[in-house]
Order: sequence, then structure tokens, then C-alpha cells
Amino acid sequence: MATPPARTPHPPPEPCRWFPRADNARLLGQGAVAPMELPDGVEGVAVLGHEGPKEFLQHPEVAKSARHFTALREGRITEGGPLLTFALPGMTTADGADHRRLRSLAARAFTPAGWRNSGRVERS
Repeated sequence: MATPPARTPHPPPEPCRWFPRADNARLLGQGAVAPMELPDGVEGVAVLGHEGPKEFLQHPEVAKSARHFTALREGRITEGGPLLTFALPGMTTADGADHRRLRSLAARAFTPAGWRNSGRVERS
């Protein structure tokens, strides 16, 4: 049996501002769902682990549409702030039939054929 090649160590990625490693460890210590404060002082939860987010996002009572984003409706989100991305219309912020329609369009990119074509860059 051949020995597998040694892996080159890579430095860990830099933590982003809202989820530094120490905070991740602290949140994981609280369980699969942990309360947290988002930018602009907005209360939220972190859904952690592998199965937790999958189960959470598939739950029928979870809404992703911006119309359910109370802090946005109340004007508590800073103009140009990072939480405004949750207000942009798209597959990740759509609910129900609209989400399924958009997901079906994007799903083609995740097929073997889609991956074969992913290295191609087209310029206009």
C-alpha cells in the first residue's frame, strides 16, 4: 500500500468580525442554537454544527423573506450595513414557491456538467 502524499499545512482563515474563533467556541458551548447580537444591536441566533442549519432551514416555520425581518421593518438597520444583504431579493431570501423556483434554476450549476463548465470565464 502506497503512503499518501503529505499535506501542505495552510494557515487557518482569518476570522470575520462577527464570528471570531473564540466566539465560535463560546457559541458552540451553548448548544446547536445560541442567541447572539448581530450588527446594529439586532438580536439573532446562530444555528451551529452540520445538521442544525440543515434542519433549521428546512423547518416550515422558518421564513427568509425580508418582510419577516422585524429590525428592517422598524428601520433599525444601518443604511449600507451588512444586514441589508438579507433584504435583497434572491434565492437565499425567498420563501415557498419562489424559493423553489429560484433554487431549481441554480441547481443546474451544481450538476457534474455544471461543474465541468464552471472553469469557463466569459467576458462581454
